[in-house]
Amino acid sequence: MAEHRAFALKWRPAKFEDVVGQPHVIRTLTNELTQGKLGHAYLFAGPRGTGKTTCARILARAVNCEKGMSATPCGECAMCRDILAGRCLDVIEIDAASNRGIDEIRDLREVVRLSPARGRRKVFILDEAHMLTGAAGNAFLKTLEEPPAHVLFILATTNASDILPTIHSRCQRFDFHQLGLATVTATLKRIAEAEGIKADEPALVMIAKSARGAMRDAQMLLEQSAAFAVERVTVASVRELLGLVESEWVERFLGVLKERDVKEGLALLDSLLESGRGLDELLGEVQEELRDALMRKLGAQVTPMASAGLLADPERAGWFTEEELAALLAHVRRAAEELSARQIAHPRIAAELAMARLLRRERAVSWPEVEEALQRVNAALAGGGAVLKAPAGPAPRSVFQPAGPAVAPTRPFQASAPLPPASSAGAPASGVSIQPDAFGARWAEVLERLKGDAPTVVAYLRGVRCLGAEGDTVILETASAFHRQGLEGGEMRSTVEAALSSVAGRAISLAVRAAVVAPPPGLRPAGAASAVDPKAAAPEAPAPPDPDWVEREPLVKSTLDLFQARVVDRKRPPPPK
Repeated sequence: MAEHRAFALKWRPAKFEDVVGQPHVIRTLTNELTQGKLGHAYLFAGPRGTGKTTCARILARAVNCEKGMSATPCGECAMCRDILAGRCLDVIEIDAASNRGIDEIRDLREVVRLSPARGRRKVFILDEAHMLTGAAGNAFLKTLEEPPAHVLFILATTNASDILPTIHSRCQRFDFHQLGLATVTATLKRIAEAEGIKADEPALVMIAKSARGAMRDAQMLLEQSAAFAVERVTVASVRELLGLVESEWVERFLGVLKERDVKEGLALLDSLLESGRGLDELLGEVQEELRDALMRKLGAQVTPMASAGLLADPERAGWFTEEELAALLAHVRRAAEELSARQIAHPRIAAELAMARLLRRERAVSWPEVEEALQRVNAALAGGGAVLKAPAGPAPRSVFQPAGPAVAPTRPFQASAPLPPASSAGAPASGVSIQPDAFGARWAEVLERLKGDAPTVVAYLRGVRCLGAEGDTVILETASAFHRQGLEGGEMRSTVEAALSSVAGRAISLAVRAAVVAPPPGLRPAGAASAVDPKAAAPEAPAPPDPDWVEREPLVKSTLDLFQARVVDRKRPPPPK
């Protein structure tokens, strides 16, 4: 009986042309060998199982083949056979994970000086080179930069970011990429045919997906699957071998997501865990289904990831909208990341919590719904406002009128009762006449200018009433302490004044006043002093702070009602500078 060799060893490429998925590496090395311009040090970086060590060994044979240095070593001469068998004295493989200290590097520097025993070049393949200590790496630098002419260094690593930058600068770096699903599947199909293994193509696709871009892992899984199935490798046998969830679980979970049924979802999780499967595997399958469905909604022509394609079925194609798919993907990804975290004391409780939070997610709101809701809020806020009457005498010039004699507006007005002092410095005194019309005609222009540059400021101004202007000061009025604080100072005030100045053509200041809300008739006690009687007006003790004032603000209240939200924190704007 012939000795069995593992597929990963038996099907390891012996020539550059047999290496798959790394054309940029193969082309460069082939051209250098053909032109005789080989470097003295190479750094092969990339994920495991992508061909780094394989290419290093092929390069060693190409350099030392007895038939001459060539991109296609013969594989038949004594040097090629010895290198393939790992017994060539001129090709030295070093595991840097085990030989990572400065003493080992000093020994290596002594060996580098020795001439090749039989070949043209002495090749050193340093695997997992990122494991070298800092001192060892620094001791290696001089030898790496100026090695003897007969030496070739090949460093292989799965974590290039841990390699010293000084070592990087002394090597030609080649990045090996993860292999695509189609590339791995095609290779597995070729191996299965050569080995006489009967395998369904969907089963090979599942094996390739499980390998996650590593050809060596895929070959080992194929060999394991063939031993498990005996007669034929099928999707069911691969799922059973690897402990993957069946498509029925995925279909049931997608239905639970559609119905947002927490009770059914937790029952599904209980059954899943009792059957020996894990929620992380299920979430991985669900992510692929949601991703493929989203790509179809977007019209993207991309390779599908899901093996079952459940949401491609016409009966399920309308289960989720484009917005819902994007939101679901984010929720599922977060749950999967939480479950993959290390040191979870109670994995089952973590899985149940992730399931409950996933199913009680907020519904995805489309942008047209948001716009419609904001329009309703704005309409509700626009319903209030103080009644203003025309002043006696000529009105002052508007800030948006050209310099010159004052022009009386069509409807000049002033507040029917004295306004309280402005809440910002520089505001005009109460009871002054102001001219709104020429200014009001361009207030919409100010809002439109702010809409593109500062939408947050526009949101504040929606709850503010523009009274008009006095000279170079624009007067705003609002009953909302929240809006007054936001506009009193800081960046928001500067933004509004800049927009006003830009439209007016000169520097404009801003004044914000608190709207006076008179009590209804009958609420004032008999004989109470008049609000305008200065003798009766006495300073009152400050009212105690009201912690719930934010919830009663019109804009905030409308937003909370619309989105069924609640206030979790309250922060006041910074004081004006």
